[in-house]
Order: sequence, then C-alpha cells, then structure tokens
Amino acid sequence: MIQPPTETSDSKGAKHTSVVLRAGNGFSAAHQRHEPEKTVLYKIVSEHLETFLEEVRDHYDKPLPKYVEKELRDYLACGLFYALVVIMR
Repeated sequence: MIQPPTETSDSKGAKHTSVVLRAGNGFSAAHQRHEPEKTVLYKIVSEHLETFLEEVRDHYDKPLPKYVEKELRDYLACGLFYALVVIMR
C-alpha cells in the first residue's frame, strides 16, 4: 500500500515530499524525493537545452552524442514521472 505523499521540512526549513510504502508483512520503506526541479542546474538546463542543442547542430561538424541529449532530457523528466503518479492516485 502506498500512503499519500506528505510534506516535511528539513533542518534548514526546505520542504520535501515523501512517500511511505507499506507491505502486508509489516515492512515499510520511505522515499524522499530529491526535487531536482528546485535546483539552479535544473532551471538552467530546462531554459537553455533546446538552444544548446540547436547551436551544436548548427555550428559543429560532429553531432552531439545521442546519449548526452538523452541524459539531459531524462534529467528534466525525472521529477515529472513522480508528479504524474501522485496525480493519478
């Protein structure tokens, strides 16, 4: 059973969302999101990824390795899947 997400604060007052999973045998595990969408890096990548990819395509002889673009896009999507699962519940 997945309990509804709860919001907690750390020692610095930053808010975090956690989910607790409970099994029928009494086992439970908590997961606290890292919330990358709240970081400066996430903001920079999300605001400039398309421009960066276009610049590479237009100004370099060799294309960017496909895994680099995939990793950047996966990084931007990492928090979105969690939000979708919570919304669907």
